[in-house]
Parts: sequence; structure tokens; C-alpha cells
Amino acid sequence: MAGVTTREEKTYAHKFLKEHEDALGLIGQAFQAKGVDWGVDFNVEPSWDIPFPRIAYYLSLARLLRTQALILALDGDAAGSVRSLQTGLFLGDTLRLSHTLIAEMIDTAIVRMMSSTVCAVLPQLEVKGHAGEELLPYLRSDRLENGFYTSMQWELFGYTRSFESIGWLDFANNCKTDGFYFGFGGNEAANYLMGLMYRPFLLFDMASSYEYKIQLMKVIETNSGDWDKGYQAYKRNGWLLGLYALPRFDQMGEKVREALTICNQARIEVEIHMFHRKYKRFPATAEELEKWCLDNWNPLSGVQDPLPKVETTAAFVPGAKSPAGN
Repeated sequence: MAGVTTREEKTYAHKFLKEHEDALGLIGQAFQAKGVDWGVDFNVEPSWDIPFPRIAYYLSLARLLRTQALILALDGDAAGSVRSLQTGLFLGDTLRLSHTLIAEMIDTAIVRMMSSTVCAVLPQLEVKGHAGEELLPYLRSDRLENGFYTSMQWELFGYTRSFESIGWLDFANNCKTDGFYFGFGGNEAANYLMGLMYRPFLLFDMASSYEYKIQLMKVIETNSGDWDKGYQAYKRNGWLLGLYALPRFDQMGEKVREALTICNQARIEVEIHMFHRKYKRFPATAEELEKWCLDNWNPLSGVQDPLPKVETTAAFVPGAKSPAGN
């Protein structure tokens, strides 16, 4: 099993978890409540001033839960290990409720981390009579996929909506205070004048950016097409929003697809271990596994596909070309 192997490492891990038991306790309370309210007001104007919670540390909390799950599995506490894995996956789910792209990407990293941990500890769990079926409601690749789609809509269309109606002087003042567009540093006068001159062209810029963003959303929805095609066409228009270094969403999409693959792999491995626990053997064919999954699928569980697809992405093919870097 990946993770702690030597006695010294295991002793250090126990000490490490002891030092963070307060944080683990609070996470456990949140998991018990099964909910979180970020208190984000999406009606704040201008839209780019919407305050968001600090969430970067969530990845560290997920690593802490991953360590706990590994240690508990090695200690023979299968139920405790399963609960740590459930809590880690729940932690990622709570991020999705903020509808921010950074939160979605942290959730993506958490899903990938916790799903690979599920695969690592399943043999230890089965020794104690657990096949990991309690994890299936939390290994939901469809939630991650839908969350990414929703977050991209907010990122592309929600947070910039105030540009559609911002007044001429308000736009110039905004440029003056933070150099939002023009980057003249501390030269407020230069930023203000550029804002005044550019304001008449802002709506044309917004229309051009929306055209690209609609193309991008179609690529995300269908998982096909050229991520860069719309982006390059938009840049050729010459509008300042197009030259403003929009993030490379293709890289983000690739990371999401990698996490979806590993999450679905974990689901399938749980089903295989459930089959093994009942019949004392592994499925002989993929068709036998599929029949098992269909027979045990509960349509009311919210799981859309009893046997999820595992799609190979560029990250898993040796020598494959990854999306272009930024």
C-alpha cells in the first residue's frame, strides 16, 4: 500500500495527527452537519468586488485527512479510515458551493488525491470486512464535472457582468484606482485617461469576449473540439480583454478530466471489492462486473451511471502531448 511503511514513519504520522487533532475534530463536525454556508453575496456591485472566503488551505486539510485514512487503515481501523475518506471527499464538495473556479480546481485536486487513496487502502479495508461501499455516494465524478461547468459559467459571464452597465466616469475611476486594464502602475492620471478613451469600445470588447466564451463553454460541455481555436480567434480581434492574459482553461479542463478518470477508477475498484467479498473471487469479465453494478444500482442514490466510464487522457498516455502551457 502506498504511504507509510516503516515503524518510524508510522510513529511520526501518529504524532503528526495528534498535533492536528483539533483541526480534524472541527472538520469532523462539519462532516456530521453535512452542510456549509459560505455567505457569498453574488448580488454585490460591481461584480468583481464580490468577497470570497479564503479556501487555499483546504488542500492542506485534505492531505491531513488522507494521512489519517492511511494510518487508520494500517492500524486496522477500517471504519475510521472510511470515515476519513468520506470526510475528505465531502470537504471538496463544500468548495463547489462557492461557485468559484479556484475552489473548483482545489476540489479537483482533492478528488484526485482522495480517489487514489481509496484505491490504495481497499485491500486493507477488505481484510477487516469492508469493501468500501460506504464511499460510493461520495465518489461522484458527475458532481465534479457539473461543478466545473457551473463555475466556468460564473467565471466567464458572472463576475464581469458589471462591465455591461458601468458608467463612463465609474469605469475611468476604476481604472485609475487599480489599473484594471492598462497597467500604468501608480500613474493614476494615465490610467484614468485611458479609461475615459477606452470606455466607448468596452461593449464591443465584451461582445467579442462573449463570443469566445460561448465557444469555450461548448467545448467544455461536449469534451471535444480545439480549446485554443476560439481563444486565438478572440486574440486576433485586438480587443484589450483579449490581450489581458485570460487563463488557459484547457489546462484546467485537462486536470478535471484526470480527476474524473481516477474517481471513476476508484468507484470501479470498490465495486470489484464488493463482488470479491460476496463471491470470494474477482469478476471474470467486464460484462460480469457490469451486470453486478446494474443489479446493485439504486436509481434513487443520485448516481447517474452504475458503471462509470474511465476515459484515458493525455496525462496517462506516454509521450502524449499535453495542453499548451501558459
